[in-house]
Amino acid sequence: MAIIQLSKSGGKGSGELVLFVTTQPCNLCANKIVTAGIKKVVYAEPYDMAEATTILKKGKVQLERFQGVKSSAYFKLYN
Repeated sequence: MAIIQLSKSGGKGSGELVLFVTTQPCNLCANKIVTAGIKKVVYAEPYDMAEATTILKKGKVQLERFQGVKSSAYFKLYN
């Protein structure tokens, strides 16, 4: 939905757009991310698809795995 909203609101990103997602993008999403002009994707859980990784690399999109407290662990730490 975030990618669709981006395209509805004006098209390509300025190069500063970061997309935060729960799972590493699949092939279909990778194509949409590149087309939308998103340059960085931060994901929580790996879902490694070689073709998706290749698409993102060719589109010069940086992939970064989130390092930190996730919602599922928050209450364990602070409860």
